Amino acid sequence: FCTRTGGLTRFHKPEILSADQYFLETALDQVKDGGVVSMIVHGGILNSSSHGAREFREKLLSRAEFVDAYRLPGEAFKHTHTSVVADVLVLRKRDSNVGDTLLNAQKRGDLEAVLGAFDGYDKELVVGNYFESRPERVLGTALTAVETGWRSTVTGDPEKIASSIEEL
Repeated sequence: FCTRTGGLTRFHKPEILSADQYFLETALDQVKDGGVVSMIVHGGILNSSSHGAREFREKLLSRAEFVDAYRLPGEAFKHTHTSVVADVLVLRKRDSNVGDTLLNAQKRGDLEAVLGAFDGYDKELVVGNYFESRPERVLGTALTAVETGWRSTVTGDPEKIASSIEEL
């Protein structure tokens, strides 16, 4: 994320403020065109409705085909004594020339029109409703903040995660 030399901090990608976004971006930098990146990230990457999150998801769509995603129950990492909902993302890097062209389209504000012409723009993904439109990708029972009294979450049996993914 950054390197430290004495009292100076030099950031590799200073425009990226989230570690998850940094690692996704860097993984796409490192994989060959057509290569697959799969990563576990916090739920905010696909859920957040903030402008910055939307821009980041559009940038991902510009650089990579969104192959699939799964929302894991909070109990998935119970062996580490934590309960956090996490998402598994699977991306396939686009040809670099195509990715550069689509990044320019995003900067111009017409990515939706360009990718839409090829049926490659996923509006539900971009606005942060990926799992609402694909409930079968939630590997457990989704509970709203109203139901839990605090925040939305997913509950489920971590032993069934692998078999649930295989069924999809």
